[in-house]
Order: sequence, then structure tokens, then C-alpha cells
Amino acid sequence: MGLLGRHQDVIRCCDRALEINPQDSQVWMLKGLGFCSIERYQEAIRCFQEAEKLGDASAADHIAKCRRLQSPDAESLFRRGSEFQEAGNNAEAIRCYDAGLAVDASNPDVWVNKGAALLALKRGPEAVACFDRAISLNPRNSSAWNNKGCALLSMGRHSEALACLQEAKRLRI
Repeated sequence: MGLLGRHQDVIRCCDRALEINPQDSQVWMLKGLGFCSIERYQEAIRCFQEAEKLGDASAADHIAKCRRLQSPDAESLFRRGSEFQEAGNNAEAIRCYDAGLAVDASNPDVWVNKGAALLALKRGPEAVACFDRAISLNPRNSSAWNNKGCALLSMGRHSEALACLQEAKRLRI
């Protein structure tokens, strides 16, 4: 059922199984994974803690993972953004980048990635602002210059685009 995305059904089945045998650590683990799948991390942690009490050695790793997902740090948000972007879900990638940048706005590569996601959504002016921010953080970031040039080109600002692309080329040499 979990593979079919029926996570609520998994949780209900686990509840029934635990009525029969509340000492089954595997069922507690499965119920915890069900809660994790629907991002109900606090409930998942409680299930994994029960499994841990019953001797499941892997429960501690799942508890730690849920805690990270519950309050992710900037780096994990950036990684999630990259995964969404690679999958073509630029809107969700931007949401992750924004959440990560709210924690730490000093990583120029994240600004470049956010700008690329915005550009893919045809939001050129916002993308240029992101590339500018990346450049202000690291003026030698050739990727930021190249992407800014592409964004400007898509907006018909050819002379500015050419200057950016030339700067990107100069930095790569």
C-alpha cells in the first residue's frame, strides 16, 4: 500500500496489527515510515521511539532523519531544491531555495540555482536579481555571469548579455 501512496491505509493496518501485538517493533517501524511519508514527523518519531524501546537498532537513524526533516538546515533545503530542480519541478525548487536562503543567504551557488529555476519559469527579471546577488557574493562566479547573460539575452537585452557572457568566458580562462 505504501508503494501505491496509500500511507493512511498503511497506518490504519499498523494500528490494527498493534492492537493484536503492541510488542512488534517491525510494525512500529512501518507505522513510523507511513507517518514520515505524509510528513507527520512528530508522530513518526513516537513510532520509531517505540520500535527503539523494543530493540530495533535502525530506529535511532529514523528518529534522527525525522528530526532533520522536521526542522531542516539550510544545506538540506538547498539539496532538496536541487533535487526538485533536476526533476523539473522548478516551482518547488524555488520554495526550497527560499526557505534555505531565509536561514543562510551567503551561498552564491544557491542564488545561481534559484535564478536558473526562475529563468526556466520565464521569470527573467527575478532571475537576473538572483544572479546579481550571486555576483555580489562572489564576483568571480563564472556560472552567475553566464546565467545572467542568458537571462538578459532572453529578455532582449543583447548588449548587456554580451558583456556578461564575455565576463563569464574571461573568468573561465
